[in-house]
Amino acid sequence: MKLLNNSSPERKKGIAFAMTDVLAMTGVYIFSKIFLTDLPFPVFGIYWFSAGLFWNIILSLFVKGTFEQVTFKRNYLVFLALIGIIDMTATLIWFKAVDETANPSLVSFMTNISPMYALLLGFFFLKERMSISEIVGIFITLAGAVLIGYNPDFQLKNFLFTGAGLILISSFISQAGKALLKTRIKNYHAIVLSINRIVFLLAFSILFVIIEDYSIDIGLENILLIALGAMLGPLLSAYAGFNALARLKVATYSILSTSRSFFVMIASFLVLNNLPDQVQIVGGLLTVAGVILISVAKVK
Repeated sequence: MKLLNNSSPERKKGIAFAMTDVLAMTGVYIFSKIFLTDLPFPVFGIYWFSAGLFWNIILSLFVKGTFEQVTFKRNYLVFLALIGIIDMTATLIWFKAVDETANPSLVSFMTNISPMYALLLGFFFLKERMSISEIVGIFITLAGAVLIGYNPDFQLKNFLFTGAGLILISSFISQAGKALLKTRIKNYHAIVLSINRIVFLLAFSILFVIIEDYSIDIGLENILLIALGAMLGPLLSAYAGFNALARLKVATYSILSTSRSFFVMIASFLVLNNLPDQVQIVGGLLTVAGVILISVAKVK
């Protein structure tokens, strides 16, 4: 594909980071589904994000320049807090969707709607024009989302607060955050952004464990497994994702990210013995096709 033929070293690094993000997130989907079946999210979150914070701090010791750009100027800290809150909100809704959806690959397919949001945000707020191909891509993506979330007893109120609807909300918030972050990403190291996101999520988990008076005694084996899984999500995926975003055009990153859905579907079958039904698979393929059409049109 012409989009991926650029020989720039930085672009190649960006592609490598993007695919690392894809594979790491595949593991996150599976780990999350397994543990959230038995654990309340705040309890899971305490161990997941504590381990993620630990792994990121360890990584920062080996990556030069991690904290060189950090300042205590008001603008720097306010923007960091804003991005942290946006990331936290999108991530919390994402975990809720994974918990409520039978097959995690459906959540992954639904997240492919993000590039559509990017186009619509640009159209309504930046007055950017859309090509015919991009408009067609939006409708194809929406058709796929409808098939994935279809229910004979469909009601808008119920839809928005179940798996598919939650992902629509989470993806919108996440895409808005990425668009905002892209304007200043050169000023923030990937590990700093990752730690910032984790701190907000860990604080949320601790607060709700205290409010709901949950027990955090889950056994040493579960703690070690969650800590292992956190190497994929709060560490590897977050670090690779921020680095990919810094090196690639959003269109390129979006196309590469669609492959995640297929990896998650295969992993769900192998680990959870679970596959979406035929209509949902068709819907998932349509979301992928829509993303590719939108992204290729954007590059042209």
